[in-house]
Amino acid sequence: MARVTIVGGGYGGITAAKALDDVAEVTLVEQKDTFVSHAAALRAAVDRDWAEKIFLPYDKLLTNGRVVHGTALAVRGTTVEVSGHGQIEADYLVLATGTAYPFPAKHMESSSVIAKARIERVHSNLEHSSRVLIVGAGAVGIELAGEITSAFPDVKVTMLEAADRILPAGDYKPEIREAISDQLAQRGVEIITGDSLSFLPPVDVGVLSVRQPQLGLPRPVAHDEQRATHWVGHVVEERVGVRAGVHRDAILTQQVQALHRAGRVGGQGLPGLGR
Repeated sequence: MARVTIVGGGYGGITAAKALDDVAEVTLVEQKDTFVSHAAALRAAVDRDWAEKIFLPYDKLLTNGRVVHGTALAVRGTTVEVSGHGQIEADYLVLATGTAYPFPAKHMESSSVIAKARIERVHSNLEHSSRVLIVGAGAVGIELAGEITSAFPDVKVTMLEAADRILPAGDYKPEIREAISDQLAQRGVEIITGDSLSFLPPVDVGVLSVRQPQLGLPRPVAHDEQRATHWVGHVVEERVGVRAGVHRDAILTQQVQALHRAGRVGGQGLPGLGR
């Protein structure tokens, strides 16, 4: 029986592995400890039930084959070197490594525990937010706006797009753009087109920031506001007690391609709109 190694346990990888399970010796190499259904990742950011549902174990995927959890360090012919497992030889090699995409649309963490904690942080911060900035008004950015305004109707959402229209990529009909713009407007979403960020946000995606209402700029926070700052790599999280004149905002940056250019996002589906 032929030996097949599949690198990548996303949608393509698990489909190939399942199809070959009965006719080959299948080894699926995946660094994550669970499968992540990224099609529902944006819903998971606003719905705690979905935050659990998108993580699925690999233990029941294959009947005859095996799943190896590790990082593919090198590929030589049909031999793959995997962290913690050494070299895995095969007769055929399938590369199904997928794509990377900014959080919260995709989760790149190997540990589902860490990924779930990050989702929970976003959800908790959204509960205490008054405003949200989404950089990019492509399909994914619009879907995220729909999800947030459905789950948190009192949160003010602003979308920033460098192009002169929403959905800048793709051959969308004008009436589609108009209909979506109308839906967003009905939800109170402000859309700014033809403009971009002048600098990167001072906080990580989905983290609260404190702003002066009259200035719209971050300001120092006094100790009597019960400020606690937690560093995780280059991520700083600010938890701030409620105080008169202080807004608590969540900045959700979908993608920033450069310091002086707002990121554009693309994707599929608009489940948050119209529900």
